[in-house]
Amino acid sequence: MKITFGMIVLNGDQVLQETLASVYPYAHQILIAEGPVTYWQQQGYTTSIDGTNEILDNFPDPENKIKIVHSQYTEKDDQCNTYMKHLDAASD
Repeated sequence: MKITFGMIVLNGDQVLQETLASVYPYAHQILIAEGPVTYWQQQGYTTSIDGTNEILDNFPDPENKIKIVHSQYTEKDDQCNTYMKHLDAASD
């Protein structure tokens, strides 16, 4: 069975490391869309300002399961649709 996890994140460093560590062993893919939706863009955000990007850049990925998309989004559904474009087709 192949399991793909999709995550949207902005300033999520408080839980991101633990979340990635907990799903990594079970994942075929982990697709992450990082960045602000329109509301946060209007507040001046262009990306996470906490340790989120550092965690994403440094999380060990020896099996190359993680795909990260950094962008700015209209709403959360746009953010989810962005990472869905990177979903591998099942091939069993």
